[in-house]
Amino acid sequence: AYFAYLRSAEVEMIYRLRDAGVRVPEPVNFVEGVLVMELVTDASGDPAPRLGDLSYSAAEAREIYDQLIREVVRMLCARSCMATSRTSTS
Repeated sequence: AYFAYLRSAEVEMIYRLRDAGVRVPEPVNFVEGVLVMELVTDASGDPAPRLGDLSYSAAEAREIYDQLIREVVRMLCARSCMATSRTSTS
């Protein structure tokens, strides 16, 4: 019942992506057309820094890039599977 009022397409997509294994923040509330998401934190519980405020070695940057690409692939696969299931049930 807590999220019963969160019926926007964006919230639905976030949950579908999460269920597909994509790392996404949890929706918290939907107020006057604005989706409020959980705060992304570091291991200490502090707000995660902005990527532009950090510096990485080439190896660290490559690992982050690879991780982001894996997440994008999961998103595309999840979206593709959702589109396939919608068309096959029509």
